Amino acid sequence: MCGINGLVILNKSISFNPRKIIKEMNFSLKHRGPDNDGFWSQENVFLGHRRLSILDLSNKSNQPMKIDNLVLTFNGEIYNYIELRKILEREGFRFKTSGDTEVLINAFKFFGKNVCKFLNGMFSFAIYDMKKKQLFLARDPSGQKPLFFYKNHKSFIFSSELKSIVNSKIENFRLNQRAVYQYLAYGHTISPDSMVAGIKKLEPGTCLNLDLDSSTYKIKRYFNYKFHKKSNKPFSYYNSKFNKTFTNSIKRHFRSDVPSAVYLSSGIDSTSILCELASQSSNTQINTITAKFEESDYDESVYAKQISNLFGTNHIEFNIGQADIFSSIFNILDNIDEPMSDIGLVAIHQVAKCAKGRYKVVFSGDGGDELFFGYEPFIKYPFTSILDKFPKFLVNKFLSLLSLGKDDFGYLGLKYKTRLFFNSHKIEHFKKNQCWGGGHFK
Repeated sequence: MCGINGLVILNKSISFNPRKIIKEMNFSLKHRGPDNDGFWSQENVFLGHRRLSILDLSNKSNQPMKIDNLVLTFNGEIYNYIELRKILEREGFRFKTSGDTEVLINAFKFFGKNVCKFLNGMFSFAIYDMKKKQLFLARDPSGQKPLFFYKNHKSFIFSSELKSIVNSKIENFRLNQRAVYQYLAYGHTISPDSMVAGIKKLEPGTCLNLDLDSSTYKIKRYFNYKFHKKSNKPFSYYNSKFNKTFTNSIKRHFRSDVPSAVYLSSGIDSTSILCELASQSSNTQINTITAKFEESDYDESVYAKQISNLFGTNHIEFNIGQADIFSSIFNILDNIDEPMSDIGLVAIHQVAKCAKGRYKVVFSGDGGDELFFGYEPFIKYPFTSILDKFPKFLVNKFLSLLSLGKDDFGYLGLKYKTRLFFNSHKIEHFKKNQCWGGGHFK
């Protein structure tokens, strides 16, 4: 995780010091990149970078990186950088580093603004072309790496974090009321809105091109998910295709020049990653870490230990108690840019804190349930048509009876889940899942 910042002056009549602002923005992102603090500026363009060294640990890969007329500040990782490098070398490019940063800037030089179509990775980056006087910003298709930006008639500013822009004080920023409504309804804000009026998120799978001469920018979508509803191909075809994709993904993700580990929760996601890693790294012991919670409803460490023993990993357990969780809440609030109603943030923060100092890179299995229908809402949907046939007064009566007696505050306990399910009575179909997650649409 690195941090990127940038400030472009569009009007000379400014009342602030851009060099001071970019340095303060960099300082505010120190937690994202403790390994190097980099700056670059020319005339009215100022770029900053905080580096967390993962690939090519030498100073040659520090950023912002300048090659000829291009300057890059980049957060993330290009997983297919080795394959891209080979393509570029065949085209006559030569490299001085072994990392992905130099590959990215040269790929932009070769492919131009279509470069994102050739990237496999998680990224947000900005490239300034000194000849064309244009600033190009891009964000990965899934939006794993954040990128916020703001423009007025005097300047254009961007950063990995919302508060970095707010703290620049180039504008009297105010709360975005529409984003507040989004959070109350869905548990999060919806791109391109942010919690601060005027500051936007660059949406996943899009790129932005700012022309300094005209002081205007255009946003273009370079990626869209495509869903094929009908197919005559057998299940074996998709099973084989998934296995190949999964194997290649694990192989690319584990390209690293620093110690790494796997978050092992004992679920199918992380266990599948470990299983594939073990088959690819038969001569190397894999590191795994697991959180051990005091509350039995949350603790899966026993099963994680069994899986660790099965694969012979170097396994570490971290004990996490209630005191640890409560003491971390305010620290989490200080570090997230926007509120989100996901209690899993607390657990992830604790495990990440425990991994710090041992591993710079830790792999997790997020996303498997969404892709393969593992969550309960996928099971609930067929039953909602039955629930909606009951009259409102009967549902309310049942909910009042459910509230009697001791509540169930365990990990998604039965009474809690039942109450959420009945709260979705006769609301629009596409809103039901948000209701089951705790949102209210009455």
